[in-house]
Amino acid sequence: MTPDNRLTQGFISRHPEEAARVLERMPAAMSASFIASLDTKAAVQLLAVMVRPFAAHCLESMEPDQAASMLDQALPDDASNLLQAMSLQAQQNCLAQLPASKRKNLGRRMKSPEGSVGSKMRSQFFMLPQNVTVAEALRRIKYAGQYKIHDIYVTDNANRLVGSVRIEKLLRASAKQQVQALMKKNIAAIAARSLLSDAAEMTAWKYQRELPVVENRGALVGVLDYASVQFDEEEESIDKVDEIALSAPLELIWLRLADLIVMILDLLFSRQHRERGNK
Repeated sequence: MTPDNRLTQGFISRHPEEAARVLERMPAAMSASFIASLDTKAAVQLLAVMVRPFAAHCLESMEPDQAASMLDQALPDDASNLLQAMSLQAQQNCLAQLPASKRKNLGRRMKSPEGSVGSKMRSQFFMLPQNVTVAEALRRIKYAGQYKIHDIYVTDNANRLVGSVRIEKLLRASAKQQVQALMKKNIAAIAARSLLSDAAEMTAWKYQRELPVVENRGALVGVLDYASVQFDEEEESIDKVDEIALSAPLELIWLRLADLIVMILDLLFSRQHRERGNK
């Protein structure tokens, strides 16, 4: 390792968040090339504190075997969250390069239970780190073409959800202000493993069309759209209607059978009554 490389990796190990903020200002392909040149430990350290969608883009820009080696060394939760933020094709390419045991473990972590919030959330979304300036935030919004977003989620250095900020507030603020000074804190969020039926009952839907989704440690892992919750409820209603429709013919059969039994009993009763009268 050259002195320059030792100096670079020494800086990253001591100041990973600062290094991550610098790399996030560069095109993903360029940052990916730099990360791939580091030893795996330093690369994993960087990816863990990067804004997750950007880290996922970096992994997608690498060769699948390079990306897989970093995911193999990452913490299981970090690896599964990064994979979920990647495109389906990139996910499959990386998973194919991993050992079978690791692939099975990550696949199990990525699969959300049916009927849970995680099974309906969007894993690809835009967010900002709390310690960037307004100027940097607007540059990222422009680069990502995210002008239509009303509320942008904000995370800390561990990718934990800490608030949200409105784009119009950023446009009116001083360029040197930090995003964390402008964000709204204590916003409503829902756990990935929560039931969709519980999510549908949240009062936050009265003033929000989407909710941030977090994992157990508070890391932001997705976004749940109100339309997804409504669609799930409609599917449930349709299933109930189908059940009723399927059960209706059976009920008619039983009713007709009951009528037939009553008619037979009436005939038997009438015959017995006539036979007794004749005696």
